[in-house]
Amino acid sequence: MKYVGLTIGPIYKTLQKADQAREIWAGSFLFAYLIRNILHEMIHKKKYKPEHFILPNVDELVSIQDIDNIPKYGIGLYPDRIILKQQNELEDIFGDLECVIDEVLKKFASEILSRIKTYYRNLPINSTDSIRLQDYVKKLQKDLNNWQHSNVLGYLGKYLQFYFLEIDEKELNLKNNWTHIHQINYLLSNLELRSSIAWNNPDFLKIFIYSINNSFLIKNAFYSRTRFDTLIEISTREIRFINQDLKEIYDNLVKDILGEKKYQNQDDDEFFLESLQNNSLIRENSLFRSYHKYVAIIHADGDNMGKLIGALGNEPEKVRGFSAKLIEFAKKANQIIAGDRNTNKNGESEDWGFGGTPIYIGGDELVIFAPVVSRDKNGKLKTIFKLVEELDNAFDTIFNQYDEYKKIFKDSDSQPCMSYGITITYYKYPMKEAIKESHDLMEQVKNDKYKTRNRLNFKIIKHSGQYFGGIIDKNQRSDNVEYEKKSYDYFLELTSNKLNKFNNEASKNEQFINSIAHKLDLLKPIFGKVAQDSKLLQNFFDNHFDEPIHNENRDYLNLIRDYIYVSFKDYKKTEQEQVLNNIYGTLRFIHFINSNANE
Repeated sequence: MKYVGLTIGPIYKTLQKADQAREIWAGSFLFAYLIRNILHEMIHKKKYKPEHFILPNVDELVSIQDIDNIPKYGIGLYPDRIILKQQNELEDIFGDLECVIDEVLKKFASEILSRIKTYYRNLPINSTDSIRLQDYVKKLQKDLNNWQHSNVLGYLGKYLQFYFLEIDEKELNLKNNWTHIHQINYLLSNLELRSSIAWNNPDFLKIFIYSINNSFLIKNAFYSRTRFDTLIEISTREIRFINQDLKEIYDNLVKDILGEKKYQNQDDDEFFLESLQNNSLIRENSLFRSYHKYVAIIHADGDNMGKLIGALGNEPEKVRGFSAKLIEFAKKANQIIAGDRNTNKNGESEDWGFGGTPIYIGGDELVIFAPVVSRDKNGKLKTIFKLVEELDNAFDTIFNQYDEYKKIFKDSDSQPCMSYGITITYYKYPMKEAIKESHDLMEQVKNDKYKTRNRLNFKIIKHSGQYFGGIIDKNQRSDNVEYEKKSYDYFLELTSNKLNKFNNEASKNEQFINSIAHKLDLLKPIFGKVAQDSKLLQNFFDNHFDEPIHNENRDYLNLIRDYIYVSFKDYKKTEQEQVLNNIYGTLRFIHFINSNANE
Protein backbone atom coordinates (compact mmCIF):
# COMPACT_ATOMS: atom_id res chain seq x y z
CA MET A 1 0.00 0.00 0.00
CA LYS A 2 1.03 3.59 -0.62
CA TYR A 3 1.11 6.79 1.39
CA VAL A 4 0.37 10.13 -0.28
CA GLY A 5 1.46 13.40 1.32
CA LEU A 6 0.62 16.97 0.37
CA THR A 7 2.09 20.22 1.65
CA ILE A 8 1.11 23.75 0.68
CA GLY A 9 3.00 27.06 0.71
CA PRO A 10 4.67 29.50 0.61
CA ILE A 11 3.35 30.55 4.04
CA TYR A 12 6.31 32.68 5.17
CA LYS A 13 6.55 34.53 1.85
CA THR A 14 2.83 35.27 2.00
CA LEU A 15 3.03 36.60 5.56
CA GLN A 16 5.78 38.97 4.41
CA LYS A 17 3.19 40.73 2.23
CA ALA A 18 1.32 41.84 5.36
CA ASP A 19 1.69 45.17 7.14
CA GLN A 20 -1.26 45.07 9.54
CA ALA A 21 -2.78 42.59 11.99
CA ARG A 22 -5.69 41.70 9.72
CA GLU A 23 -3.30 40.95 6.85
CA ILE A 24 -1.12 38.66 8.99
CA TRP A 25 -4.26 36.75 9.93
CA ALA A 26 -5.41 36.59 6.29
CA GLY A 27 -2.02 35.35 5.08
CA SER A 28 -2.25 32.52 7.59
CA PHE A 29 -5.95 31.69 7.37
CA LEU A 30 -6.10 31.38 3.58
CA PHE A 31 -3.84 28.29 3.65
CA ALA A 32 -6.00 26.61 6.31
CA TYR A 33 -9.05 27.59 4.23
CA LEU A 34 -7.61 25.90 1.14
CA ILE A 35 -6.60 22.76 3.05
CA ARG A 36 -10.04 22.52 4.66
CA ASN A 37 -11.77 22.86 1.28
CA ILE A 38 -9.47 20.23 -0.26
CA LEU A 39 -10.26 17.83 2.59
CA HIS A 40 -14.00 18.46 2.27
CA GLU A 41 -13.94 17.85 -1.48
CA MET A 42 -11.93 14.64 -1.06
CA ILE A 43 -14.51 13.37 1.44
CA HIS A 44 -17.76 14.45 -0.20
CA LYS A 45 -16.91 14.57 -3.91
CA LYS A 46 -14.32 11.80 -4.15
CA LYS A 47 -15.94 9.71 -1.38
CA TYR A 48 -12.82 9.16 0.72
CA LYS A 49 -13.40 7.67 4.18
CA PRO A 50 -11.96 8.84 7.54
CA GLU A 51 -9.61 5.85 7.57
CA HIS A 52 -7.88 7.20 4.45
CA PHE A 53 -6.69 10.28 6.37
CA ILE A 54 -3.76 9.75 8.71
CA LEU A 55 -3.31 13.49 9.27
CA PRO A 56 -5.25 15.65 9.96
CA ASN A 57 -8.26 14.21 11.73
CA VAL A 58 -11.35 14.84 9.53
CA ASP A 59 -14.17 13.60 11.78
CA GLU A 60 -15.85 17.02 11.91
CA LEU A 61 -15.82 17.39 8.11
CA VAL A 62 -17.24 13.92 7.45
CA SER A 63 -20.60 14.70 9.04
CA ILE A 64 -21.13 18.00 7.16
CA GLN A 65 -22.22 17.75 3.54
CA ASP A 66 -22.57 21.49 2.84
CA ILE A 67 -19.23 23.26 3.17
CA ASP A 68 -21.00 26.49 4.20
CA ASN A 69 -22.26 24.72 7.35
CA ILE A 70 -18.80 23.90 8.69
CA PRO A 71 -18.40 25.49 12.17
CA LYS A 72 -16.47 28.76 12.27
CA TYR A 73 -13.65 29.32 14.73
CA GLY A 74 -12.00 32.56 13.56
CA ILE A 75 -8.84 30.59 12.82
CA GLY A 76 -7.92 27.64 10.65
CA LEU A 77 -7.75 24.38 12.56
CA TYR A 78 -5.99 22.44 9.83
CA PRO A 79 -2.19 22.45 9.28
CA ASP A 80 -0.44 22.98 5.96
CA ARG A 81 -0.11 19.28 5.11
CA ILE A 82 -2.21 16.18 4.51
CA ILE A 83 -1.17 12.53 4.76
CA LEU A 84 -3.38 9.77 3.34
CA LYS A 85 -2.97 6.01 3.14
CA GLN A 86 -4.21 3.93 0.24
CA GLN A 87 -6.87 1.41 1.27
CA ASN A 88 -6.75 -0.63 -1.95
CA GLU A 89 -4.40 -0.73 -4.91
CA LEU A 90 -7.01 0.60 -7.36
CA GLU A 91 -7.25 4.00 -5.64
CA ASP A 92 -5.55 6.92 -7.38
CA ILE A 93 -5.16 9.28 -4.43
CA PHE A 94 -2.54 11.34 -6.24
CA GLY A 95 -4.80 11.93 -9.23
CA ASP A 96 -7.86 12.66 -7.09
CA LEU A 97 -5.92 15.25 -5.09
CA GLU A 98 -4.77 17.00 -8.26
CA CYS A 99 -8.34 17.10 -9.55
CA VAL A 100 -9.71 18.47 -6.27
CA ILE A 101 -6.99 21.13 -6.01
CA ASP A 102 -7.82 22.35 -9.52
CA GLU A 103 -11.48 22.77 -8.57
CA VAL A 104 -10.70 24.48 -5.26
CA LEU A 105 -8.30 26.93 -6.94
CA LYS A 106 -10.85 27.80 -9.65
CA LYS A 107 -13.37 28.79 -6.99
CA PHE A 108 -10.73 30.61 -4.94
CA ALA A 109 -9.63 32.61 -8.01
CA SER A 110 -13.25 33.63 -8.70
CA GLU A 111 -13.74 34.81 -5.12
CA ILE A 112 -10.47 36.78 -5.11
CA LEU A 113 -11.22 38.49 -8.43
CA SER A 114 -14.74 39.45 -7.34
CA ARG A 115 -13.46 40.89 -4.06
CA ILE A 116 -10.65 42.89 -5.69
CA LYS A 117 -12.96 44.46 -8.24
CA THR A 118 -15.57 45.32 -5.61
CA TYR A 119 -13.05 46.82 -3.18
CA TYR A 120 -10.68 48.80 -5.35
CA ARG A 121 -13.10 50.25 -7.88
CA ASN A 122 -14.35 52.82 -5.34
CA LEU A 123 -11.35 53.02 -3.02
CA PRO A 124 -11.30 56.54 -1.42
CA ILE A 125 -8.10 58.49 -1.87
CA ASN A 126 -7.69 59.03 1.93
CA SER A 127 -8.17 55.39 2.93
CA THR A 128 -5.36 53.45 4.60
CA ASP A 129 -4.87 51.14 1.62
CA SER A 130 -4.94 53.95 -0.93
CA ILE A 131 -2.18 55.76 0.98
CA ARG A 132 -0.10 52.61 1.43
CA LEU A 133 -0.35 51.54 -2.21
CA GLN A 134 -0.04 55.13 -3.50
CA ASP A 135 0.64 55.22 -7.26
CA TYR A 136 0.03 51.48 -7.52
CA VAL A 137 -3.69 52.14 -6.85
CA LYS A 138 -4.04 54.29 -9.95
CA LYS A 139 -2.56 51.59 -12.15
CA LEU A 140 -4.56 48.96 -10.30
CA GLN A 141 -7.85 50.79 -10.83
CA LYS A 142 -6.99 51.33 -14.48
CA ASP A 143 -6.42 47.59 -15.02
CA LEU A 144 -9.44 46.34 -13.04
CA ASN A 145 -11.71 45.85 -16.05
CA ASN A 146 -9.02 43.96 -17.96
CA TRP A 147 -8.47 41.32 -15.31
CA GLN A 148 -10.13 37.99 -15.99
CA HIS A 149 -10.54 34.78 -14.05
CA SER A 150 -7.75 33.23 -16.08
CA ASN A 151 -5.32 35.95 -14.93
CA VAL A 152 -5.90 35.23 -11.24
CA LEU A 153 -5.95 31.46 -11.72
CA GLY A 154 -2.68 31.61 -13.65
CA TYR A 155 -1.11 33.66 -10.87
CA LEU A 156 -2.28 31.22 -8.17
CA GLY A 157 -0.97 28.29 -10.19
CA LYS A 158 2.49 29.84 -10.28
CA TYR A 159 2.53 31.35 -6.78
CA LEU A 160 0.99 28.65 -4.60
CA GLN A 161 3.20 25.62 -4.02
CA PHE A 162 1.45 22.26 -3.81
CA TYR A 163 4.08 19.59 -3.26
CA PHE A 164 3.07 15.95 -3.53
CA LEU A 165 4.74 12.84 -2.19
CA GLU A 166 3.74 9.30 -3.14
CA ILE A 167 5.68 6.47 -1.56
CA ASP A 168 5.14 2.75 -1.11
CA GLU A 169 4.95 1.57 2.48
CA LYS A 170 7.75 -0.92 1.74
CA GLU A 171 10.11 1.94 0.85
CA LEU A 172 9.81 3.42 4.33
CA ASN A 173 12.41 2.11 6.73
CA LEU A 174 12.53 2.43 10.48
CA LYS A 175 16.02 3.85 10.91
CA ASN A 176 16.57 6.06 13.96
CA ASN A 177 13.33 4.62 15.37
CA TRP A 178 11.31 6.81 13.03
CA THR A 179 7.72 5.88 12.36
CA HIS A 180 6.18 6.16 8.89
CA ILE A 181 4.68 9.53 9.89
CA HIS A 182 8.09 10.82 11.01
CA GLN A 183 9.63 9.90 7.67
CA ILE A 184 6.81 11.29 5.53
CA ASN A 185 6.82 14.57 7.48
CA TYR A 186 10.59 14.77 7.01
CA LEU A 187 10.26 14.22 3.25
CA LEU A 188 7.47 16.81 3.00
CA SER A 189 9.60 19.33 4.91
CA ASN A 190 12.40 18.80 2.37
CA LEU A 191 9.96 19.38 -0.47
CA GLU A 192 8.98 22.70 1.12
CA LEU A 193 12.57 23.88 0.74
CA ARG A 194 12.14 24.05 -3.02
CA SER A 195 11.71 27.61 -4.22
CA SER A 196 9.24 28.66 -6.85
CA ILE A 197 9.35 31.58 -9.27
CA ALA A 198 6.26 33.55 -8.36
CA TRP A 199 4.54 35.75 -10.88
CA ASN A 200 4.07 39.04 -9.03
CA ASN A 201 2.82 41.49 -11.62
CA PRO A 202 0.18 42.09 -10.47
CA ASP A 203 0.47 40.41 -7.10
CA PHE A 204 -3.15 39.34 -6.71
CA LEU A 205 -2.74 37.82 -3.24
CA LYS A 206 -1.13 40.97 -1.86
CA ILE A 207 -3.88 43.10 -3.37
CA PHE A 208 -6.51 40.75 -1.95
CA ILE A 209 -4.97 40.59 1.54
CA TYR A 210 -5.05 44.39 1.74
CA SER A 211 -8.82 44.22 1.14
CA ILE A 212 -9.51 41.45 3.63
CA ASN A 213 -12.11 43.25 5.78
CA ASN A 214 -15.67 42.49 4.60
CA SER A 215 -14.29 39.86 2.24
CA PHE A 216 -15.47 36.28 1.72
CA LEU A 217 -12.52 35.03 3.81
CA ILE A 218 -13.61 37.05 6.88
CA LYS A 219 -17.19 35.84 6.45
CA ASN A 220 -15.92 32.28 6.13
CA ALA A 221 -14.04 32.56 9.44
CA PHE A 222 -16.54 34.46 11.61
CA TYR A 223 -20.29 34.23 12.17
CA SER A 224 -21.13 37.89 12.70
CA ARG A 225 -17.92 39.89 12.33
CA THR A 226 -17.04 41.55 9.04
CA ARG A 227 -13.65 42.99 9.96
CA PHE A 228 -10.54 41.99 11.88
CA ASP A 229 -9.37 43.67 15.10
CA THR A 230 -6.82 46.48 14.94
CA LEU A 231 -3.79 46.48 17.23
CA ILE A 232 -4.98 49.47 19.29
CA GLU A 233 -8.32 47.73 19.77
CA ILE A 234 -6.55 44.62 21.09
CA SER A 235 -4.12 46.54 23.31
CA THR A 236 -6.84 48.59 25.05
CA ARG A 237 -9.37 45.77 25.49
CA GLU A 238 -8.86 45.43 29.24
CA ILE A 239 -10.85 48.66 29.71
CA ARG A 240 -13.88 46.86 28.32
CA PHE A 241 -13.71 44.25 31.08
CA ILE A 242 -13.61 46.60 34.10
CA ASN A 243 -17.39 47.06 34.47
CA GLN A 244 -20.62 47.24 32.48
CA ASP A 245 -20.52 51.03 32.01
CA LEU A 246 -17.04 50.88 30.51
CA LYS A 247 -18.04 47.92 28.35
CA GLU A 248 -20.75 50.04 26.75
CA ILE A 249 -18.45 53.06 26.37
CA TYR A 250 -15.71 50.94 24.81
CA ASP A 251 -18.01 49.03 22.46
CA ASN A 252 -19.67 52.24 21.26
CA LEU A 253 -16.30 53.85 20.49
CA VAL A 254 -15.23 50.74 18.56
CA LYS A 255 -18.48 50.76 16.61
CA ASP A 256 -18.43 54.51 15.86
CA ILE A 257 -14.73 54.85 14.97
CA LEU A 258 -13.41 51.44 13.94
CA GLY A 259 -16.66 49.66 13.16
CA GLU A 260 -18.50 48.49 10.10
CA LYS A 261 -16.70 50.59 7.51
CA LYS A 262 -15.99 49.52 3.99
CA TYR A 263 -12.68 51.39 4.12
CA GLN A 264 -10.37 52.26 7.01
CA ASN A 265 -8.95 55.78 7.29
CA GLN A 266 -5.34 56.42 8.22
CA ASP A 267 -6.18 58.29 11.44
CA ASP A 268 -8.88 55.92 12.79
CA ASP A 269 -6.61 54.30 15.39
CA GLU A 270 -5.35 57.66 16.68
CA PHE A 271 -8.86 59.05 16.92
CA PHE A 272 -10.03 55.93 18.78
CA LEU A 273 -7.12 56.18 21.25
CA GLU A 274 -7.73 59.88 21.90
CA SER A 275 -11.46 59.32 22.37
CA LEU A 276 -10.77 56.55 24.87
CA GLN A 277 -8.28 58.63 26.88
CA ASN A 278 -10.53 61.70 26.87
CA ASN A 279 -13.65 59.90 28.02
CA SER A 280 -14.67 61.52 31.31
CA LEU A 281 -15.26 58.27 33.23
CA ILE A 282 -11.90 56.82 32.15
CA ARG A 283 -10.01 60.07 32.71
CA GLU A 284 -11.53 60.89 36.14
CA ASN A 285 -10.76 57.42 37.48
CA SER A 286 -7.26 57.28 35.96
CA LEU A 287 -8.11 54.02 34.21
CA PHE A 288 -5.93 54.54 31.15
CA ARG A 289 -2.42 53.21 31.73
CA SER A 290 0.82 53.10 29.80
CA TYR A 291 0.40 49.42 28.92
CA HIS A 292 -2.82 50.17 27.01
CA LYS A 293 -0.60 51.45 24.20
CA TYR A 294 1.30 48.16 24.04
CA VAL A 295 0.34 44.85 22.48
CA ALA A 296 1.67 41.36 23.26
CA ILE A 297 2.60 39.03 20.42
CA ILE A 298 3.00 35.38 21.39
CA HIS A 299 4.57 32.51 19.49
CA ALA A 300 4.08 29.11 21.12
CA ASP A 301 5.09 25.64 20.01
CA GLY A 302 4.86 22.18 21.52
CA ASP A 303 7.97 20.22 22.51
CA ASN A 304 8.49 16.47 22.76
CA MET A 305 5.53 15.92 20.45
CA GLY A 306 7.73 13.92 18.08
CA LYS A 307 8.48 11.52 20.93
CA LEU A 308 4.77 11.10 21.51
CA ILE A 309 4.08 10.35 17.84
CA GLY A 310 7.00 7.92 17.84
CA ALA A 311 5.55 6.09 20.83
CA LEU A 312 2.26 5.64 18.97
CA GLY A 313 4.09 3.69 16.27
CA ASN A 314 2.61 2.97 12.85
CA GLU A 315 -0.95 2.31 13.98
CA PRO A 316 -3.17 4.66 11.92
CA GLU A 317 -5.97 4.75 14.49
CA LYS A 318 -3.60 5.97 17.21
CA VAL A 319 -2.13 8.63 14.91
CA ARG A 320 -5.63 9.79 13.95
CA GLY A 321 -6.46 9.92 17.65
CA PHE A 322 -3.40 12.09 18.24
CA SER A 323 -4.52 14.42 15.44
CA ALA A 324 -7.94 14.64 17.10
CA LYS A 325 -6.18 15.68 20.32
CA LEU A 326 -4.36 18.45 18.45
CA ILE A 327 -7.67 19.80 17.15
CA GLU A 328 -9.15 19.52 20.65
CA PHE A 329 -6.30 21.63 22.01
CA ALA A 330 -6.66 24.17 19.20
CA LYS A 331 -10.34 24.64 20.05
CA LYS A 332 -9.63 24.92 23.78
CA ALA A 333 -6.81 27.41 23.19
CA ASN A 334 -9.13 29.47 21.00
CA GLN A 335 -11.66 29.54 23.83
CA ILE A 336 -9.05 30.56 26.42
CA ILE A 337 -7.72 33.35 24.19
CA ALA A 338 -11.00 34.73 22.80
CA GLY A 339 -13.84 33.04 24.69
CA ASP A 340 -16.73 32.19 22.40
CA ARG A 341 -16.42 35.45 20.53
CA ASN A 342 -15.22 33.61 17.40
CA THR A 343 -17.61 30.67 17.69
CA ASN A 344 -20.91 32.15 18.90
CA LYS A 345 -23.52 31.83 16.15
CA ASN A 346 -25.89 34.30 17.80
CA GLY A 347 -23.86 37.47 17.41
CA GLU A 348 -22.81 39.33 20.57
CA SER A 349 -20.78 37.22 22.99
CA GLU A 350 -20.46 37.73 26.73
CA ASP A 351 -17.34 35.57 27.06
CA TRP A 352 -14.26 37.09 25.42
CA GLY A 353 -11.76 34.89 27.27
CA PHE A 354 -8.51 36.75 27.84
CA GLY A 355 -9.52 39.28 25.19
CA GLY A 356 -6.83 38.18 22.76
CA THR A 357 -7.01 37.58 19.03
CA PRO A 358 -5.60 34.31 17.71
CA ILE A 359 -3.78 34.72 14.40
CA TYR A 360 -2.96 31.06 13.91
CA ILE A 361 -3.66 27.89 15.90
CA GLY A 362 -2.46 24.78 14.14
CA GLY A 363 -2.45 21.99 16.70
CA ASP A 364 0.41 22.76 19.08
CA GLU A 365 1.58 25.86 17.18
CA LEU A 366 0.06 29.23 18.12
CA VAL A 367 0.46 32.86 17.12
CA ILE A 368 -1.54 35.28 19.25
CA PHE A 369 -2.06 39.04 19.52
CA ALA A 370 -3.27 39.97 23.01
CA PRO A 371 -3.61 42.82 25.50
CA VAL A 372 -0.79 42.96 28.03
CA VAL A 373 -3.34 43.01 30.85
CA SER A 374 -6.85 41.60 30.97
CA ARG A 375 -9.46 40.87 33.65
CA ASP A 376 -11.31 37.79 34.77
CA LYS A 377 -15.10 37.61 35.17
CA ASN A 378 -14.79 39.09 38.67
CA GLY A 379 -12.86 42.11 37.41
CA LYS A 380 -9.50 40.99 38.79
CA LEU A 381 -6.35 41.78 36.86
CA LYS A 382 -4.49 39.07 34.99
CA THR A 383 -1.50 39.60 32.74
CA ILE A 384 -0.23 37.94 29.62
CA PHE A 385 1.64 35.43 31.80
CA LYS A 386 -1.67 34.23 33.25
CA LEU A 387 -2.77 33.50 29.68
CA VAL A 388 0.37 31.37 29.26
CA GLU A 389 -0.50 29.48 32.45
CA GLU A 390 -4.05 28.78 31.25
CA LEU A 391 -2.81 27.54 27.87
CA ASP A 392 -0.26 25.30 29.60
CA ASN A 393 -2.93 23.84 31.85
CA ALA A 394 -5.14 23.02 28.85
CA PHE A 395 -2.20 21.48 27.01
CA ASP A 396 -1.23 19.39 30.03
CA THR A 397 -4.79 18.14 30.53
CA ILE A 398 -5.21 17.10 26.90
CA PHE A 399 -1.83 15.43 26.41
CA ASN A 400 -0.13 14.60 29.71
CA GLN A 401 -3.21 13.69 31.75
CA TYR A 402 -4.71 11.51 29.03
CA ASP A 403 -4.48 7.91 30.25
CA GLU A 404 -3.15 6.51 26.97
CA TYR A 405 -0.32 9.06 26.84
CA LYS A 406 0.38 9.27 30.56
CA LYS A 407 2.16 5.92 30.65
CA ILE A 408 4.49 6.82 27.75
CA PHE A 409 6.66 9.32 29.63
CA LYS A 410 8.48 8.22 32.76
CA ASP A 411 9.49 11.68 33.99
CA SER A 412 8.18 15.23 33.66
CA ASP A 413 11.26 16.46 31.76
CA SER A 414 10.38 14.29 28.76
CA GLN A 415 6.65 15.07 28.73
CA PRO A 416 5.08 17.19 26.00
CA CYS A 417 5.22 20.88 26.95
CA MET A 418 5.01 24.35 25.41
CA SER A 419 7.75 26.89 24.68
CA TYR A 420 6.84 30.57 24.32
CA GLY A 421 8.32 33.71 22.80
CA ILE A 422 6.57 36.92 23.86
CA THR A 423 7.19 40.47 22.71
CA ILE A 424 5.42 43.47 24.21
CA THR A 425 5.76 46.46 21.93
CA TYR A 426 4.25 49.90 21.37
CA TYR A 427 1.24 49.64 19.07
CA LYS A 428 3.03 51.68 16.38
CA TYR A 429 6.17 49.54 16.54
CA PRO A 430 6.84 47.90 13.13
CA MET A 431 4.64 44.81 13.27
CA LYS A 432 6.85 42.63 11.09
CA GLU A 433 9.79 43.25 13.42
CA ALA A 434 7.72 42.51 16.53
CA ILE A 435 6.45 39.24 15.04
CA LYS A 436 9.94 38.17 14.00
CA GLU A 437 11.29 39.07 17.44
CA SER A 438 8.58 36.99 19.11
CA HIS A 439 9.35 34.02 16.88
CA ASP A 440 13.10 34.37 17.48
CA LEU A 441 12.56 34.49 21.25
CA MET A 442 10.64 31.22 21.06
CA GLU A 443 13.32 29.59 18.93
CA GLN A 444 15.99 30.60 21.46
CA VAL A 445 14.37 28.49 24.18
CA LYS A 446 13.70 25.57 21.82
CA ASN A 447 17.45 25.34 21.35
CA ASP A 448 19.28 22.22 22.51
CA LYS A 449 20.99 24.39 25.11
CA TYR A 450 17.79 23.86 27.12
CA LYS A 451 17.43 20.09 27.27
CA THR A 452 14.19 20.20 29.25
CA ARG A 453 12.46 22.92 27.19
CA ASN A 454 9.24 24.25 28.83
CA ARG A 455 10.35 27.89 29.02
CA LEU A 456 8.96 31.28 28.19
CA ASN A 457 11.19 34.00 26.77
CA PHE A 458 9.75 37.51 27.06
CA LYS A 459 10.94 40.93 25.99
CA ILE A 460 9.33 44.34 26.55
CA ILE A 461 10.50 46.97 24.07
CA LYS A 462 9.55 50.43 25.36
CA HIS A 463 8.51 53.29 23.10
CA SER A 464 11.77 54.99 24.15
CA GLY A 465 13.80 52.09 22.72
CA GLN A 466 14.76 50.61 26.10
CA TYR A 467 14.05 46.93 26.56
CA PHE A 468 14.12 44.25 29.24
CA GLY A 469 12.88 40.70 29.73
CA GLY A 470 13.83 37.25 30.91
CA ILE A 471 13.89 33.53 30.19
CA ILE A 472 11.61 31.87 32.70
CA ASP A 473 11.95 28.14 33.41
CA LYS A 474 8.50 26.59 34.01
CA ASN A 475 9.82 23.20 35.11
CA GLN A 476 9.42 21.82 38.62
CA ARG A 477 12.79 21.33 40.31
CA SER A 478 13.22 18.14 42.34
CA ASP A 479 16.15 19.42 44.45
CA ASN A 480 14.23 22.35 45.97
CA VAL A 481 12.92 20.98 49.27
CA GLU A 482 12.83 24.16 51.39
CA TYR A 483 9.87 25.70 49.58
CA GLU A 484 6.78 23.96 48.23
CA LYS A 485 6.49 26.41 45.35
CA LYS A 486 8.89 26.66 42.44
CA SER A 487 10.27 29.95 41.13
CA TYR A 488 7.75 29.95 38.27
CA ASP A 489 4.89 29.91 40.81
CA TYR A 490 6.33 33.02 42.48
CA PHE A 491 6.80 34.64 39.08
CA LEU A 492 3.10 34.11 38.27
CA GLU A 493 2.03 35.45 41.67
CA LEU A 494 4.12 38.58 41.32
CA THR A 495 3.21 39.32 37.70
CA SER A 496 -0.49 38.51 37.80
CA ASN A 497 -2.20 37.03 40.87
CA LYS A 498 -1.01 39.63 43.39
CA LEU A 499 -1.22 42.68 41.15
CA ASN A 500 -4.82 43.45 42.10
CA LYS A 501 -3.76 45.14 45.32
CA PHE A 502 -1.91 47.71 43.19
CA ASN A 503 -4.86 48.51 40.97
CA ASN A 504 -6.17 51.55 42.85
CA GLU A 505 -2.80 53.03 43.82
CA ALA A 506 -0.75 52.51 40.68
CA SER A 507 1.41 55.64 40.91
CA LYS A 508 2.30 54.99 44.55
CA ASN A 509 3.18 51.37 43.91
CA GLU A 510 5.09 52.29 40.78
CA GLN A 511 7.42 54.20 43.12
CA PHE A 512 7.57 51.19 45.48
CA ILE A 513 8.58 48.70 42.76
CA ASN A 514 10.99 51.16 41.17
CA SER A 515 12.77 51.68 44.49
CA ILE A 516 13.29 47.92 44.91
CA ALA A 517 14.64 47.40 41.38
CA HIS A 518 16.91 50.45 41.70
CA LYS A 519 18.35 49.38 45.06
CA LEU A 520 18.90 45.78 43.99
CA ASP A 521 20.74 47.00 40.90
CA LEU A 522 22.79 49.49 42.93
CA LEU A 523 23.80 46.81 45.45
CA LYS A 524 24.19 44.06 42.87
CA PRO A 525 27.65 42.84 44.06
CA ILE A 526 26.32 42.32 47.61
CA PHE A 527 22.87 41.14 46.57
CA GLY A 528 24.27 38.42 44.32
CA LYS A 529 26.22 36.91 47.22
CA VAL A 530 23.47 36.98 49.88
CA ALA A 531 20.62 35.85 47.60
CA GLN A 532 21.52 32.16 47.95
CA ASP A 533 21.29 32.15 51.76
CA SER A 534 17.80 32.64 53.19
CA LYS A 535 18.97 34.25 56.46
CA LEU A 536 21.43 36.60 54.77
CA LEU A 537 18.79 37.56 52.19
CA GLN A 538 16.29 38.28 54.99
CA ASN A 539 18.83 40.54 56.71
CA PHE A 540 19.54 42.25 53.39
CA PHE A 541 15.84 43.04 52.92
CA ASP A 542 15.39 44.15 56.54
CA ASN A 543 18.32 46.57 56.33
CA HIS A 544 17.72 48.05 52.89
CA PHE A 545 13.92 48.10 52.61
CA ASP A 546 12.82 49.70 55.86
CA GLU A 547 11.05 52.86 54.69
CA PRO A 548 7.30 53.47 55.27
CA ILE A 549 6.41 52.60 51.67
CA HIS A 550 8.14 49.24 52.09
CA ASN A 551 6.37 48.49 55.37
CA GLU A 552 3.01 49.24 53.76
CA ASN A 553 3.71 46.54 51.17
CA ARG A 554 5.61 44.08 53.38
CA ASP A 555 3.65 41.01 52.19
CA TYR A 556 4.45 41.77 48.58
CA LEU A 557 8.05 42.55 49.48
CA ASN A 558 8.35 39.16 51.21
CA LEU A 559 7.00 37.52 48.06
CA ILE A 560 9.75 39.20 46.04
CA ARG A 561 12.32 38.02 48.60
CA ASP A 562 11.10 34.41 48.32
CA TYR A 563 11.04 34.62 44.51
CA ILE A 564 14.67 35.72 44.52
CA TYR A 565 15.80 32.96 46.90
CA VAL A 566 13.92 30.13 45.18
CA SER A 567 15.11 31.33 41.76
CA PHE A 568 18.73 30.98 42.80
CA LYS A 569 17.95 27.50 44.14
CA ASP A 570 15.97 26.40 41.06
CA TYR A 571 18.49 27.38 38.40
CA LYS A 572 21.88 25.82 37.78
CA LYS A 573 25.07 27.59 38.84
CA THR A 574 25.83 28.26 35.18
CA GLU A 575 22.53 30.15 34.91
CA GLN A 576 23.07 32.63 37.77
CA GLU A 577 23.40 35.57 35.38
CA GLN A 578 20.10 34.55 33.84
CA VAL A 579 18.53 34.48 37.31
CA LEU A 580 19.57 38.10 37.89
CA ASN A 581 18.17 39.10 34.49
CA ASN A 582 14.91 37.34 35.30
CA ILE A 583 14.57 39.12 38.64
CA TYR A 584 15.19 42.55 37.16
CA GLY A 585 12.99 41.72 34.18
CA THR A 586 10.17 40.66 36.51
CA LEU A 587 10.41 43.79 38.65
CA ARG A 588 10.56 46.05 35.62
CA PHE A 589 7.50 44.32 34.16
CA ILE A 590 5.59 45.01 37.39
CA HIS A 591 6.80 48.61 37.25
CA PHE A 592 5.65 48.79 33.62
CA ILE A 593 2.16 47.58 34.58
CA ASN A 594 1.93 50.31 37.23
CA SER A 595 3.27 53.10 35.01
CA ASN A 596 1.10 56.09 34.26
CA ALA A 597 -0.47 56.79 30.88
CA ASN A 598 2.12 59.34 29.79
CA GLU A 599 5.19 57.10 29.94
